[in-house]
Amino acid sequence: MSITSQLQVIKSLSKGKEDQIHRPLTRPSVLFGPKEAADIDLRLIFPLAQSGLDALIEADDRFSTYKTTIFSHATLDINREKMPPKEEEKLNKSICSYLQLLAGHLHLPASLRTLEYLIRRYQIHIFNVEELVLCALPYHDTQAFVRIVQLLDFGNKKWAFLEGVKTSGAPPPRKVIVNQCVRDKGVLEALCNYASPMKGFQHSRPVICFCTAVTVDVLGSIPKLDTDILQRILTFVFNGLNPTISGIPDHGAGALMIVGLVATRTTLAYKLVQNMILFIAQFARHEASKSSDLQRLRLAVVALVTLVQVLLKPIISQLIVEPPVTSNDFLDSPTVEEVDHYLVLCLGQMAVTVKSDVLWKPLNHEVLMQTRSELVRPKIVGLKVIKYLVEHLREEYLAFLPETIPFLGELLEDVELPVKTLAQEILRSMEALSGESLKEYL
Repeated sequence: MSITSQLQVIKSLSKGKEDQIHRPLTRPSVLFGPKEAADIDLRLIFPLAQSGLDALIEADDRFSTYKTTIFSHATLDINREKMPPKEEEKLNKSICSYLQLLAGHLHLPASLRTLEYLIRRYQIHIFNVEELVLCALPYHDTQAFVRIVQLLDFGNKKWAFLEGVKTSGAPPPRKVIVNQCVRDKGVLEALCNYASPMKGFQHSRPVICFCTAVTVDVLGSIPKLDTDILQRILTFVFNGLNPTISGIPDHGAGALMIVGLVATRTTLAYKLVQNMILFIAQFARHEASKSSDLQRLRLAVVALVTLVQVLLKPIISQLIVEPPVTSNDFLDSPTVEEVDHYLVLCLGQMAVTVKSDVLWKPLNHEVLMQTRSELVRPKIVGLKVIKYLVEHLREEYLAFLPETIPFLGELLEDVELPVKTLAQEILRSMEALSGESLKEYL
């Protein structure tokens, strides 16, 4: 029997069932109008809820747990407000877990049938406002969301921005939610915490995709990202990159998108960048070994390269920093020669380890630009980095010859003999790799 037919049967059976003197004029409902709902007895709603639950069980077997708990026949005689505190706490825990699971299936008509019973029997629109809002938000652009919101009393809490939905009766666009997250970071934090996996539970695709979309829009809307907003989203990001926690591919992809955006929008603390690189490397290793979806692996590589570039900027800037005239006051300090050696090793090994021209090209360009300094040290160190890249990337470096050769041409004319000599060594190495003379291109 279709949902429409079932509702018509319930309406016909409800007429005359309840004493008109004691019957309320209206009742909260997501299926019926307030006055219609007042005419429908709880025992007529129960079979409707059971049929909805059966349909949900077919879609996701995890719903079967609730058939003998919050949707059992015994619940018809329960009064939540009169339950002992411990029993009510247990009931509330079951309701909250059900709403979390339902968040991935609220697009199904069957879900509203079960909500109807929860509203009537357990008054979840009063006692579980937060959980109900979070369950419904991924479907903010539907009339079902509007009907749910119209039952809720937000007071002065963080969800009060949805009051306008009650009066307009129109589903709010995502921009409304994004703007509120910008104004109140607590809303963004609530969404990210809700979408993060918990022990024994992982949210489904609609919840993860919604949280990712809102987070990306929020980060793009804020002129300057600060530590406060990063702290509110990091749990969601790191959980998405942890293959032992997140079982939803979209969560990992969403986390990578967020990392890429954050890395290009603000200066990240060195320790945070290190942690992100570690998590992304683990994620990429897992994807490479077990997944057939190369798109997520590509996303991981791009995010990893972006973060490595973040680390490269302060390192490359050291090429033009003038060393102190004397280090007598700092006996344990490394010599200038030692610093230069580690700079070359650090930059070169980073490039070799990442194994991607997405990093090699900007690194090669930035290092070459340092060789145009008027100082000798940046020219020497820059050339040593190029020499390292040529020696370790070998044939793969040949793609960068068109950019590198003009710089070498300038350095071959340098007045400083060490600079000219090093440039000549690099040119000979390039010619050996390419198998032809490059002098005509200088």
